Amino acid sequence: MSEIILTTKEELTGIINHSVKEALEKFRPIPKEEPKTESYYSRKETAKRLQTSLVSLRSWTKAGLIKSHVIGGRVLYKESDIEAALTEVKTVKF
Repeated sequence: MSEIILTTKEELTGIINHSVKEALEKFRPIPKEEPKTESYYSRKETAKRLQTSLVSLRSWTKAGLIKSHVIGGRVLYKESDIEAALTEVKTVKF
């Protein structure tokens, strides 16, 4: 160990403060990201957002172009599923 010669009380206080800060940094909790809450939209809201009719929305759902969820007897669409249906590009090879 190296010897430390202190001449003042302030030097000792500074060394202690520095050591304590370093020790506390190890125990600082890592901030966690809050999970995003998923928004659900009704058939009418989804059709309005996609600028289409309820009949077209139903046929797209049956064809598998957009995924629906039945919750409590209601047909609902997740926001992420709507965005995925809008951005998904399917290529057809001949």
